[in-house]
Amino acid sequence: MLYEFELRGGTSPVPVGAPDVEIDGRRIRVGAGRPAGMLTALRLAARLGGELYDVGRGWSWRASGPCAAPPPPGRVRATWTATNRVPGPANGLGVAPDGTVVVAYDPPRGVKGPPTLQVRTGEHLDVVRSEHPGLGTPLAVDRTGAWFAAAERSRPHRHDVNFPTIRTVALHPGGAELSWCLGGEFGWLPGGGLLALTRHPFNRKTPPVGPAAAVLSTLEVDRVVRAVVADPAGNVTATLAASPVLDETLYQTANLAVVAGLAVVASCHRVVGLPVDGGPPTWCQPPVGHPQKFVSHWYAAAADPGGQLVAFGGNHWHDDPNLLILEAATGLVRFAVNTTAFGTRAPVRALAFHPDGWLAAGFGDGQVRHVSLSGETVAYRGIPGSLAALAFTPDGSALLVAGASTNGLRRIELTR
Repeated sequence: MLYEFELRGGTSPVPVGAPDVEIDGRRIRVGAGRPAGMLTALRLAARLGGELYDVGRGWSWRASGPCAAPPPPGRVRATWTATNRVPGPANGLGVAPDGTVVVAYDPPRGVKGPPTLQVRTGEHLDVVRSEHPGLGTPLAVDRTGAWFAAAERSRPHRHDVNFPTIRTVALHPGGAELSWCLGGEFGWLPGGGLLALTRHPFNRKTPPVGPAAAVLSTLEVDRVVRAVVADPAGNVTATLAASPVLDETLYQTANLAVVAGLAVVASCHRVVGLPVDGGPPTWCQPPVGHPQKFVSHWYAAAADPGGQLVAFGGNHWHDDPNLLILEAATGLVRFAVNTTAFGTRAPVRALAFHPDGWLAAGFGDGQVRHVSLSGETVAYRGIPGSLAALAFTPDGSALLVAGASTNGLRRIELTR
């Protein structure tokens, strides 16, 4: 047997047997088929309301507590949408509360040039309200639908985090635009303001210009990255904390999810909760000094609409977890799994929380999985070729999928 877990807490009796695992009292042993066995162990712990503690790593794959409702049974049908004036494959999505969709496109294969961003409206998203050449991923739409933010790029490398500037744009036609000397990942705070990371040290060849250049200059003084809050309307930048909060392990392929009062940043080693009002990190998972470390490049992050959970997904490294769902306020791990247990070896490329609390995960091979905290899943192909982005419609009735196809976006109608 390769792994041994201890089931802590929970009030129901532990069953004598379960598929893919061996059970001895409250010890669960996972053998050669470990991806499936680990998922079985997670489902068992969730059903009993207990903690799944990894004895060998000294780390919990699931904290004690109840689970969200399971995901819906699947999809009704898939159709193409946003099919008019498609400039290339789509690799980024943002959806406003009124249904307006912001789409980032790469140029067609073999064509050199910058990416393009479109703001689309209409029943079938075929009305292109505005177009923004040179803007691409990452992109994010604020909670009110008044603004979006996107990276300014000369080349369409969607996984290059070292771009030099980002631009905030008002969504209404002819709205204000500001370019900020900020880099890394970013997200909109529920109460307003863009939370972003300062530029990567490799991108500081020129001094900051534009909004709050003087403040940003004082922050770019060493080889660390700091989190700041930018006000696109008031042209103000504030530092999240007086001391450096992100070191070299955190700005390498960092990913970021934002909830009320907290920014959650994941690195290849750890996930950290940063209070928006300043001060030291609220929590670190795994704790500093703990032998367990994440070994992953995180490609996707998401926060649930209620602000209770955050999720991160990335590439595979042996059988380490590459899909995490954590409590935003405490950092407790509610779900951690290596997604080979879902039947695909492709990396996680996109994540989106449904309003009901379950998670949609998109993979590099075009597959989609609906995942609940209880470990229940629904599987289907979302788009031909590779998948790049996911977003739910405001009412949660459909999932929009972006990927390598130049036909437009895939709209997946969901069952209830």
